[in-house]
Amino acid sequence: MAISILPDIIITDIMMPEMDGVEMCQVIRKNKKTSHIPILILTAKTDEYSQNIGLNAGAWDYISKPFDTIALLQKISNIIVTRHAYRKQLLEQNITLEAKVHYTPYDQCF
Repeated sequence: MAISILPDIIITDIMMPEMDGVEMCQVIRKNKKTSHIPILILTAKTDEYSQNIGLNAGAWDYISKPFDTIALLQKISNIIVTRHAYRKQLLEQNITLEAKVHYTPYDQCF
């Protein structure tokens, strides 16, 4: 779904059927179309080892259950607003990536 929709953010749990949240995070990070999407992991696994696994897989945040809904909504809003402002700033700077040899075709499209 992430590849076809390209959401602004993904919120997942670690424990899911078919693919766990860490594996999903790794798959999202490896795909050039989705590698930029922020991922938040919500989970009942509160130990440091599980947290490190999730963050090392590329999650932007690892949030333990139970969590404060208002704080979660504010984190989501902050991420989306900041990323949109950053994108707008990049577009306004009129950066020409063609002059940079080390950029990949994916970077040039971005």
